[in-house]
Amino acid sequence: MDTTFVTCPKCRSKNWNDIPNTKDLNTTSFKCNRCGYVIVLGACSKCKAEKAWELLVGIQEKGAQRPMYRFRCKNCRRVIGILLQPK
Repeated sequence: MDTTFVTCPKCRSKNWNDIPNTKDLNTTSFKCNRCGYVIVLGACSKCKAEKAWELLVGIQEKGAQRPMYRFRCKNCRRVIGILLQPK
């Protein structure tokens, strides 16, 4: 299963800050660490399904890996990854 990492459309950075919304996962926002551009999980670009994202892997606090989220589309099973800026 390949993971597509989300890049900023303005500066092409892959580092994001989390702006959580615990009530609705599909409106969780992420802010680009470099330029401040904000994205929201919207429709899947592969199958065009609205609000189809489910959290596959959350933030792992321990370990040598960078913190990240992995989301999977419920319809087409596409996986996207969002790398978070370590604190």
